[in-house]
Amino acid sequence: MSKPEPKAFGIPPQEAIKLIKAKGFGKFSSIDWRDVWAETHAAAFTVARSAGYDVVGDIYKAVLEAQEGKLTFKDFQAQLQPILQAKGWWGRKDGVQLGSPRRLEIIYRTNLRQAEAAGRWTQIQALKEKRPYLRYVCINDDKAREEHKAWHGLVLPVDHPFWDEHYPPNGWNCRCYVMQLTEEQAKRFGYTPSAGDNIPFDTTEPWFNERTNQEIMIPRGVDPAFAHNAGKVAIEVHAAQALGYTLEKLPAEVAAQAMAASGEFVARALAPQLKAMLDYVERGKSWNQHVIVGGLREEVLVWLKEKESIIPESGAIGLSDKKLWRLIRDLKKKAMIDMSRADILNLPHGLARPKKILWDGQLIYIYDSADDPEHRVVKIIVHLDYKQNWRDDRSKKKTDIILTSVKSGSLVEERSLKGSQYEEVYPNPKRK
Repeated sequence: MSKPEPKAFGIPPQEAIKLIKAKGFGKFSSIDWRDVWAETHAAAFTVARSAGYDVVGDIYKAVLEAQEGKLTFKDFQAQLQPILQAKGWWGRKDGVQLGSPRRLEIIYRTNLRQAEAAGRWTQIQALKEKRPYLRYVCINDDKAREEHKAWHGLVLPVDHPFWDEHYPPNGWNCRCYVMQLTEEQAKRFGYTPSAGDNIPFDTTEPWFNERTNQEIMIPRGVDPAFAHNAGKVAIEVHAAQALGYTLEKLPAEVAAQAMAASGEFVARALAPQLKAMLDYVERGKSWNQHVIVGGLREEVLVWLKEKESIIPESGAIGLSDKKLWRLIRDLKKKAMIDMSRADILNLPHGLARPKKILWDGQLIYIYDSADDPEHRVVKIIVHLDYKQNWRDDRSKKKTDIILTSVKSGSLVEERSLKGSQYEEVYPNPKRK
């Protein structure tokens, strides 16, 4: 076997390997690279144009071995090509390019560079007190993009907003990287506090995603699929996965205490994984999983016990891909009661800080709509201790779980929730 390529940043690959392994918990196929966006890429391993072919697992295994230093690109290609050809994922079919030596090279280099950059970001965060600056480095040859050449040598603080969308790699086959600097080193490289005021090509351009029918603004010089900080997004999404998994396993009263102490923090942490699932389910694909979107409040547990003699087994509130799809289906029908995409994405915050919580035989969470012109409120019905059968990504086994679950959602006039059939759980005026 030939010698593996050296790592781009000259750092041990452990952090990059961890991130690729974390993606392995949620492998899935897609039709087009535009179907899957930043949070989804961070949460799961995907391969464009692989829908209908059982090849994602094979490619993931080879990418992981490459990141572990076991495979050069030649080894990677030699291992995968016969497998992909045997499964029919090779050449052009119906005008679509499937597997090819060039596609394998793009998959190999893009995944390794993204994983290494994400792993490097974890190290940058750990060292930023001693090394608070980053310097953009471009391989200054005829293959480099003009914008990337212009950014070469730019020194900015680690937490400067520039790195949110310009942390390399910044495009297909981009070889740029960053150097982390001490304050003294930053000064030697010419850093001044005004460095962020005159960043070259610091403009954005509209880009229309024909797959999602959405127009977004992309920084000039950055390919659309790379217009995010891979390390920052990965940290946020994987923290949400770990937090959700922890909330799911906690006794209801402990989960409620966590929400009481840190509700907004929990909501912010859980939001990226909800967005990742929404981005994918919008394409009509099954995530075949659930995400945790919140937890029951302590006041709710007390009320349920005192009023209804109910002691929930689960304090975490989950949302399955099937329930999410129903919300999206209603949105696409443009029904008068549909929630907007923004309302769906606001679900963790709405559950953490609801306007009110009602009871009519089931829990009803109410929060303000993000963008409804009629100023209606979002009504979320929550099913207590709902039994579901899921494949546990850690044990790889099918298992029954008990989970408080989002049942449905809609927009309603707030005055319609004042009937005698509703009891107020939160805020409960009798407890004030």
